Amino acid sequence: MRFLHSKKYREEKQVFIVEGDKMVREAIESPMEVVQLYYCSGSSQEFESIGTLISEKEMKQISQLSSSSPSLAVVRPNEFSESLQTIAEKPLLILDSIRDPGNLGTIIRTADWFGIETILVSKDTVDCFNSKVVQSTMGSIFRVQISYRDLVPAMLELKKVEVPLFGAFMDGDSPEILSNVVKRGALVIGSESFGISDAVKREIDHSITIKKDGMGESLNAAVATSILLYQWSLSPRN
Repeated sequence: MRFLHSKKYREEKQVFIVEGDKMVREAIESPMEVVQLYYCSGSSQEFESIGTLISEKEMKQISQLSSSSPSLAVVRPNEFSESLQTIAEKPLLILDSIRDPGNLGTIIRTADWFGIETILVSKDTVDCFNSKVVQSTMGSIFRVQISYRDLVPAMLELKKVEVPLFGAFMDGDSPEILSNVVKRGALVIGSESFGISDAVKREIDHSITIKKDGMGESLNAAVATSILLYQWSLSPRN
């Protein structure tokens, strides 16, 4: 089981791990397939009919957390099958080189809050099924589709169907422009250290900036995403 701590083996077996009664329950209720379920004495009784009872010692041996949870599930995610033209009918979030697991997990959770159903991410973004990412999503990993892609070709395809592309920069227009985006649109967020890459930047239609009154150098990527998605939520589409 511990081999699933490695991205290589998660991809090979096409499964990932979730831990904790709440997360395991959400996995069961989601469209994803729960391949295996393990639980300890004192965990939720609903797991008894579908899971395997193991000792706390055994749970510690397979857990990916510093303090093991009373339940753990091995889950197979759904395959991403929708075309860009289809998902472009709803608001999109695009992430360029997000490397921090906590940031990615928080962004997925925030996207879920604001009704974003699909996130396109660059191939060098941290694995969304990394245990820290999964736990940080607080269950949103089961509701938000994550698609790893070469971003420039994907953005060019979005342009063909007239999807406006907005990018978060240190120097740009007011994010209030997002409030006028009624339906179709994509918001691009760059890496924590370097922002949006030059190749991706060239395809962006509108640069936007969160107004700064203090002396801070920059905002955390997850915080910036939250602020901009809130601004977008003020659009008439809601």
